[in-house]
Amino acid sequence: MDMVLSIGVPILILLGIAVYLRYKVSEEVEPPRPGHPVAEGQMTEVENTDNVSAASTPDPSLQTPSIVISTTQPAPQGNGKQTYDTNFGTIVFALFAALSLLVSLVRGIVPIYLAESALWAGLAWYWYKKKLISPKVNLAVLLIAVFVAAGEGFMVGQQFGGESYTYLKEGNIQFRVNARLGRTDRLWNDGWEPVSFDKPPEVIPSSEILSLVWSMSKGEWDGGILGTSGKICFDFQNNSSYVLRDISIHITLDPKPVDDTSTEFTDVTNLKREVGGLIDKGAEDRVCGDAPRGLPGGTKWSYEVTSAIGWKQ
Repeated sequence: MDMVLSIGVPILILLGIAVYLRYKVSEEVEPPRPGHPVAEGQMTEVENTDNVSAASTPDPSLQTPSIVISTTQPAPQGNGKQTYDTNFGTIVFALFAALSLLVSLVRGIVPIYLAESALWAGLAWYWYKKKLISPKVNLAVLLIAVFVAAGEGFMVGQQFGGESYTYLKEGNIQFRVNARLGRTDRLWNDGWEPVSFDKPPEVIPSSEILSLVWSMSKGEWDGGILGTSGKICFDFQNNSSYVLRDISIHITLDPKPVDDTSTEFTDVTNLKREVGGLIDKGAEDRVCGDAPRGLPGGTKWSYEVTSAIGWKQ
């Protein structure tokens, strides 16, 4: 959902810049054009003068009356600027409120995001009621959008640019949690090793099963004591692209015992890491599982990897 914010917030900034530039253009006053009224108070008068000599005075019968031409026009209303009536703050804060609400819903109704959404919605309502539309106020809203976008971009960049861990401790056991991967590791003698994920494992596709087959070696069936079936173990290196939880193998006996009624769906052993935890990518370890039956004397055994379960990394 951080991707939603990383995309949505820049869109808000572009919207703000577009609206602000539109205002700056709209407030400019066009210069007077030819034929348009001139400013108030200007007047052009054409009159006959009284200082003309009598000799040059034309015949009274031919004299025309004085003509006064006035170009005075009614004064224009206002100060020559268009009124900017777009409530930029209401639009920006309402979009912030919608984005925060969307994040909360996607992440499972997170209270902190609900509170953030309510805060933005309150600001949007305040801007709407107060009709705060002056250029200075709109510029302040634009700056707020820039700072919010910068903060969200920094957080998203931290998540996608590198790992971020939360460290926990239970007694002498140290854990770390990677929220982005949904993975929890435990500190062992050899370093950090995965112990759990926050989502169910998935079945590894058949295209990667072959890599698991070649990764298993030195198979041993330890005979059980006191009538137990014993354990089957292998040396294993995880060459797949998954963190493995377990590997299922089907056991075949040769010769098959007379009382053996097993089918391809029985005599299955689930191999797991011998000493707790999961098997990380590239990790080498010993994997073991309880044998499905006791190994009869003089019998050979073989195996086939049937499935595996883990998490894609």
